[in-house]
Amino acid sequence: MMFLLRMAFWLTLVFALLPGHGKSSSDVSATLAAATHAVGSIAAGSNSAVTGSTGTQVDPVAALGAASAAVSDASGFCGRQPQACTIGAQVIQAVGERAEAGARLLLSYVGTQIAQEKRKVAERAQGRPSTDTLTTDDLAPVWQGQSPATVPAVPLPPKRPASV
Repeated sequence: MMFLLRMAFWLTLVFALLPGHGKSSSDVSATLAAATHAVGSIAAGSNSAVTGSTGTQVDPVAALGAASAAVSDASGFCGRQPQACTIGAQVIQAVGERAEAGARLLLSYVGTQIAQEKRKVAERAQGRPSTDTLTTDDLAPVWQGQSPATVPAVPLPPKRPASV
């Protein structure tokens, strides 16, 4: 179970770092930057409105600090600080969109590779006659023994004389 969780974490991280196709990369970066800025202001005790700048990148140290703070105070966290929950939901949504875009990119790449391989196999087989032409009747084994009508009967032992 721990292996699956670890694998899901690393795949999500890889997919999040792949370039996105659905939304523009600047939109996702803006959402993540706004979330990082807001988490920093919440940690500092500021209740200012969440505003994002489109040119900044997510600071991993701040994101890790926000995540560890959220995990340590999980019970009733959203009731006390709804702004942090809103921002966390935005971050999760942005990371999920990036992961989804990365998974779609990977799926399209694998699908293209499979289609190319099938096309190569079809091109190679085009010049040769088909070798799989036997029917099920052709594949049935032929009877090797004699037919039952021509087989001689099993000889019986001679009769014994009746004893008195």
